[in-house]
Amino acid sequence: PWLEGGVIRYPAPFAAREKITFAPAEDSELTPNLYVTGEGTLDARLVSALGARIEGRLRMLHKFEGEEVTAGEVVAELESVELGRAQAEVLKARAHEDVARADAERERKLADAKVSAERDAQYAEAALKAATAERIATEKAVEALGGTVSGELGVLKLRSPIAGHVVELKSRRGETVSPTDTVMVVADLSKVWVELTVFERDVPGVREGDQVDLKLPADKGHTFTGTVQHVSDVIDPETRSAHVRVEMDNTERRLRAGLSLECADDVKAFG
Repeated sequence: PWLEGGVIRYPAPFAAREKITFAPAEDSELTPNLYVTGEGTLDARLVSALGARIEGRLRMLHKFEGEEVTAGEVVAELESVELGRAQAEVLKARAHEDVARADAERERKLADAKVSAERDAQYAEAALKAATAERIATEKAVEALGGTVSGELGVLKLRSPIAGHVVELKSRRGETVSPTDTVMVVADLSKVWVELTVFERDVPGVREGDQVDLKLPADKGHTFTGTVQHVSDVIDPETRSAHVRVEMDNTERRLRAGLSLECADDVKAFG
């Protein structure tokens, strides 16, 4: 383009390349377009880190990276001495409760038949209540350890609370794991997040619900459309920027955590 006689002139190829168009002047609302880059991450609401509440040896892995998992499915088995002791205490408490119940029933029959004193029947019933309380306490202790009373003693079965895929395996069979260790990570990949970095001067122009069009640097032929879900309330003092979280549909499984994305060319990034 060049200035000639107070008029800006340009050749036709320039107008075609820059997509210059004409329209009648009118009042309208201007919406800024922001062009930024971001990184794909897993949707934190659809991720579960699986680990044990007690120390033990990982004796079996049923699922590995990339494999599909259903909700409630057993993904690993752990051998634990602590769990075995707790389960044994439950069996002992149940046996004591059975004996106390039989004594209480016998003493009640004798008391009703005036063969023994009512006080003996009351003592037996109190002993039954104590045995029942002990049994409940031992069962709760097993539940607190993450185990169940039924099944093989001393074996903790790790179950996935969500359906998805194993995206990370952090332990191997035969290793000893502690309550602070993560055995594997399961994630539902149907949705992913994209974390964008927006400079503080542009943050006021970004609002929750805005549309975002993104492309992969290695696949510019496909545009991914998402929605701004959250705009950070805190500005990073070092970068003078805020994080903007975008929710993206990933039913086609084309997006992965760690991928870099950028706003698509010639489309509105924020509306």
